[in-house]
Amino acid sequence: MLFISHAKQLLAGSPSTSLSIYYRYYWVSFDPINVAEGLFAIANIFSFSRICFLLPAFQHLGPLQISLGRMMSDIGKFIIIFLIIFCGFMFGLNNLFWYYKETVRKNVEITHHASGDDLSAEKHFGTMATTFKTVFWSLFGLAEKEGVELQKYNKRFTEIVGYLIYGAFNIANVIVLLNMLIAMMSKSYETIEEHADVEWKFAR
Repeated sequence: MLFISHAKQLLAGSPSTSLSIYYRYYWVSFDPINVAEGLFAIANIFSFSRICFLLPAFQHLGPLQISLGRMMSDIGKFIIIFLIIFCGFMFGLNNLFWYYKETVRKNVEITHHASGDDLSAEKHFGTMATTFKTVFWSLFGLAEKEGVELQKYNKRFTEIVGYLIYGAFNIANVIVLLNMLIAMMSKSYETIEEHADVEWKFAR
C-alpha cells in the first residue's frame, strides 16, 4: 500500500515527492527485503553447518563429532534448568524496577522529581526487553553492576534488594550452572571417548 500511494504521487508529479522515500531509512522494520536478508543470513549458517556431514570420513574429526553429538542430551537438560532460573531472575528484576521507567513516572507523579534524568535502573531494567539484554549479557561479564542504582530516587532498600537479586543471579548462573555444564560435558566426553573409535567406524 505504501508503494502504491507513492507511485500515484510520482505519476501525479507531486513536487513534495522524492525518490529518497524509497531509501532504507524510510522502510518499515518488517519490509520484505529486510526479512529476506535476515533469513538469508541464517541460511548461511546452516549452509556452512552442512560441512559437518563430511567429518565422519576423517579419522581424527569423526570421533570428535560423534562425541559432541552425544553430549547434546546433557546440554538439553542444562538448558531447561537454566531457562527456569534465568526467567525467574529476569521477571524479578523487572518487577522491582518497572516503576522507574520514565513514561510510568510521568503518568503517576504529580511533581516530576527526576523528569528527564536517565536512571541506571530504568536503562537496564525498565522494560522486559532491556531486562533480558542486561541479564543475558551479564552471563558474559558485559553488564554493569551499577545498573540497579536509582540516583535521585533515594530508595536505598530497593537498591539493596536489586544488588542482592542481581548478585544471586550471577552466582547461580555464571558460577554454579555454567561450571556444572562444563563438568557434565567433560564427564560425558570422557565416557564417550573410550568407545568413540568403535562408534566412528560403525558410523562410517
